[in-house]
Amino acid sequence: MTKALTLMATAVFNFLWAVFGRTFWLLVVVIVAALIWREVSDVSKYSEKYGVPEQNVHIAPKPTACDWGHAPLGNKDCHFEKVVTPIKNDAGRVTDVYISWTRVND
Repeated sequence: MTKALTLMATAVFNFLWAVFGRTFWLLVVVIVAALIWREVSDVSKYSEKYGVPEQNVHIAPKPTACDWGHAPLGNKDCHFEKVVTPIKNDAGRVTDVYISWTRVND
């Protein structure tokens, strides 16, 4: 009886590993790829959108003054919104893109 239960448990484990083990690693790869894309996506996105080289996209760091953990601790009733400013030359072609932040009170 014990040998049969051991074989059955092993079969169930192998089945679950075959189904969910691969899914787990696929999920890990997808999450890592999403995090990497999130980090590089703003520069690439605005470079493509405005047709400028990536080195001409200038992004200011997002301020942390409204974050819950920023002193003083707690809700500040505010957030920062992204402001995109394309700079055009005399021919009307975008040459640079500047991204800054503006504070919005909630």
